[in-house]
Amino acid sequence: MKHRHQSLCKMFLINILIVILAWESQAQEQPFATQVVKVNLAPVVIQSYGISYETVLTSNLSIGLSASLRPKNGFPYRSKIEDYYTDNDVRIRDIAISQFSVTPELRYYFLHSSSLRGWYLGTFFQFARYGLESKIDYIGSGSPTSPMFDLDGGMNTYTVGASLGYQWKFGNRFYLDWQIVAPHFGINRGKFTGENTNNVHLNESQQRVIRNKPNEFDIPLVKLDIRATGDQIEAQTKGLWAGARLMLSVGYGF
Repeated sequence: MKHRHQSLCKMFLINILIVILAWESQAQEQPFATQVVKVNLAPVVIQSYGISYETVLTSNLSIGLSASLRPKNGFPYRSKIEDYYTDNDVRIRDIAISQFSVTPELRYYFLHSSSLRGWYLGTFFQFARYGLESKIDYIGSGSPTSPMFDLDGGMNTYTVGASLGYQWKFGNRFYLDWQIVAPHFGINRGKFTGENTNNVHLNESQQRVIRNKPNEFDIPLVKLDIRATGDQIEAQTKGLWAGARLMLSVGYGF
C-alpha cells in the first residue's frame, strides 16, 4: 500500500513538472491572461454543488482547481437502497451521506491560442472525503429488544485521473465546459464507529457474526475490517479506489 501511495505522489509531481517545463518554454504567451470561474450543473440533481477556476498557462495549456460539496443529508431512492440490502442479522436504516473534494487539473487544448476553448485532454489529482451516518439494528437474535447502534465516520480517497472534454466560448465572457469522460484511480482510507444507543449489548456470538460480515460480501477494490465489542462496532476500510468525474459547467471569463 505504501508503494501505491508513493506512485500517486510521483504522478502528481510529474504533472507539476510538465507545467513548469511548458511554462518556461512558452513564457511569452502571457500566463493568467484569461481566467474563468465555473459552476458545475451536473451533480445538482443529487444535491451536490461544485465550483471551479481555470486560467491560461500557455497557448495550449491551462491549470485549474475544482471543489465540490454535498452536505450530509439523505439521497434519492434511499428507501429503495435500504430495502434492497436484506440481511438476516443486520438492518441498516436512516442513511445520510456527505462528500467534499478538491481537484487540481492540468489541461492541454488542441487549438493553438485557444483562449480555453475546443477539445482538451486533462490530467488531475483528487482528494475526496466521504461521510456516512446510519443506524444499525442487530436483528439476528430474534429478540423483541435488539442491540441498536448509531454509526458515524468517513473515508478519504486519493486518486489520479485523466479527462477528455470540450469547452465552448460564447462571445467574450461566457463558457460551457462538457467533461465527457474522466476516470480516476487510487487508494482509500476510512474509519466508521457505531456506538450502542439502547443499552442492549452484543453477546459473544453476535460479536463474531458482526466481525465475519466482510467475508459474506465480495466488495470490489475496498478491503473492509470490522471489530465488535458489546457496546461498539468499528469498521475500517483501505485498499484501492476508482471513480469518474461528472461535469457540465457554465462559466464567466475575466
